[in-house]
Amino acid sequence: MKTQIPTGFSFYTENYNPKKYEKNNLLAIVADTEVFCAGMFTKNTCCGAPITVAKKILTPPNQNIDIFSGYIQAVLINTNISNVATGEKGIEDCKTQAKLLADSLKISNKKVLVSSTGCIGPYLPMPEMIKTIPLLISGKKQDLKNSANAIMTTDIKEKFISVQCGNATISGIAKGSGMIAPNMATMLAYIMTDAKISEEKFAKIWKKAVEKSFNQVSVDGCESTSDTALALMNPIFEVDEIEFEKQIFEITKFLAKAIAYDGEGATKGIEVLVTGAESEISAQKIAKKIVSSDLVKTAIFGKDLNWGRIMGAAGHTHLPINLDKLSCTIGEVCVFKNGSPTKISEKTELLAFENNEIIIEFSMQQGEFSSTAWGCDLSYEYVKINGEYRT
Repeated sequence: MKTQIPTGFSFYTENYNPKKYEKNNLLAIVADTEVFCAGMFTKNTCCGAPITVAKKILTPPNQNIDIFSGYIQAVLINTNISNVATGEKGIEDCKTQAKLLADSLKISNKKVLVSSTGCIGPYLPMPEMIKTIPLLISGKKQDLKNSANAIMTTDIKEKFISVQCGNATISGIAKGSGMIAPNMATMLAYIMTDAKISEEKFAKIWKKAVEKSFNQVSVDGCESTSDTALALMNPIFEVDEIEFEKQIFEITKFLAKAIAYDGEGATKGIEVLVTGAESEISAQKIAKKIVSSDLVKTAIFGKDLNWGRIMGAAGHTHLPINLDKLSCTIGEVCVFKNGSPTKISEKTELLAFENNEIIIEFSMQQGEFSSTAWGCDLSYEYVKINGEYRT
């Protein structure tokens, strides 16, 4: 995979407590100059201090509070502690983190956004932060893989990608494995580009891509307190807007799917494709509800072709579904066709679970709209990981 970094961006990593943690857990994304930033954040009302601070730095255009924008020059991300439910001290600690990086870059602390991920409740280890953050940009510049590694928590795999759009480069990194049920974006995701388009169009493209990708992911149905998705533009190379929008969606889809399939304790990835819906919103809701269902997830983990759970999950949306027109396929096995169950042998049933990716196709034949959602199965290992999260 080609992983070129867009013009004008650099990445630096450090470990703020090497005696306790084995890998780097601080990442600074630094631009050579101020860049335009479009950001989306969790709608969880118990959000982290970095979310609260970031929303005051970025401005919601036209009172559209779903997406914020402004000019920044750096992003600082720490793992292990999420700085959530930490009161006024958490806010001040977040501002201190920003100032430490800003001072080393000789820029305003209002040009630095902070993200934190990890355990909810504890205060940040500020003595370690104060010592380590000023050292970040004096270190070696990192590639996308090492940068993605630095923001991992319970993730097994780094999530990064880079594509070309004309002469421009678009690169992205993300993290996420548990506490995944985005209601704006994903756990943490950062897209950088040296493409040049209008700022208004850039923000609209970002919002649309987020809604079609990150918002269509569910690992465990738990909405995070720290979800952040930032898109940074250093406008250099003119691009075709239609092609740029296509490439942005491909990147966000790749990262969203990588998060879903790297779910805590997952043994299989799940893709739900809903077709023939009356509206795009209906298709999105049904796909997300199916992929979020614990009953569907556990059935797939147990290799139980219990397709009735898919029907139940879809109906849970309370949207109109015409069973007489409905067909459903799991893997290569058609389980329901035009309103009636199909006859399935035990041998055929096992074919549905042959691959590590289980594709569920839910054909409604009620309209022309479609949507895809991604998730994973729910295993015994998920309970073990989360039962021992702090211990």
